[in-house]
Amino acid sequence: MRKLTTLLLKVVPILFLVLAFTEVKAQENAIIYKIANDVQINSKQLEFDLILFDPDPAQNYEEGTVQAGILFNTAIVNGGTVTCAIIAGSSQLNTTQIPASVAVVTAQGIIKLASKAPPGCGGGTIISPAGTRVCRLRLSNTQDWTAGSLANLAFCFTTTPYPTKVSFYQASDCVNTASLLVYPTVTVLFSTCLLMLPAVFLPFHLL
Repeated sequence: MRKLTTLLLKVVPILFLVLAFTEVKAQENAIIYKIANDVQINSKQLEFDLILFDPDPAQNYEEGTVQAGILFNTAIVNGGTVTCAIIAGSSQLNTTQIPASVAVVTAQGIIKLASKAPPGCGGGTIISPAGTRVCRLRLSNTQDWTAGSLANLAFCFTTTPYPTKVSFYQASDCVNTASLLVYPTVTVLFSTCLLMLPAVFLPFHLL
């Protein structure tokens, strides 16, 4: 009986994850949004990618709009002024959908990547199951990042201070529709553990 209980404890969580992923694949509007390839460039700058993944290769996902609210730990600021820039040429989206506006509100610890106007059905980027980069962002500080602190980059999904949203064109009627953003039960959506060390620059990782 004890062996059976132990086996069930191992199998049930795996079965739950399989069912969750199967459910995601069955939904046309599901999309995976990740913060990835994050690296500290120097004592005052760090960069990271925003990437969309289509979890169901059997049906195309045509992106309508995409925006991001990215939270960061204000303890890293060290009294400086933080700004953000979109790295030119980093986006893999169709030309009309490439992000052009990003802002930082340091006091709220939020990066605001604004969406572009929807291009119309047939003009949206087809998101790849292998990943389509929305853009690469560079976060800069007028002071050195606080030594030993964590950036704790994470998507914001609430209206305040700024929501993360993605929309797509439904294949059936070409209507621009809000997407279901896949949460950490299926994929990691946030980046953390950036070591802000002015003298020695170490890479950080996704949990």
